Amino acid sequence: MLLYQSENVGKGPACRSRRHGIGFTVGAHLHEYTELLWVTEGKMTMLLQGKIYHVPCGSVAFVFPNQVHEYTDRTPCTCFCAVFSEDLLHPFFLLYPHRVPADPVVDFSDHMAWLEAFATCEPGNTLEQAGLLQLIF
Repeated sequence: MLLYQSENVGKGPACRSRRHGIGFTVGAHLHEYTELLWVTEGKMTMLLQGKIYHVPCGSVAFVFPNQVHEYTDRTPCTCFCAVFSEDLLHPFFLLYPHRVPADPVVDFSDHMAWLEAFATCEPGNTLEQAGLLQLIF
């Protein structure tokens, strides 16, 4: 069964995030927000639009709005996952409307400081979140 996550619909710029331990899984779903998954240990197996991707430690997977995706426990990992409104990346989405990356998995080992800063920024601090997301994207 496919789930449409609607908890953030119409609520303006928002960002929800948390760290997940080994055994993190989420069934097939989609939402209007963009999602960033950063694997901090191990490797995540992700299905995106019906295709399997392996997200190794130090890499980020980008899931754009309305893409069907799921996270499995086929490969154990710990990760940080953030779901956020396009309003936080308004300039990016103005330049690249309705586009998705050819490969959603990106090695971020050279930019770990940006990811750690984003993962630890104060919830609700949209200015800091938007600035860090601009660097990441």
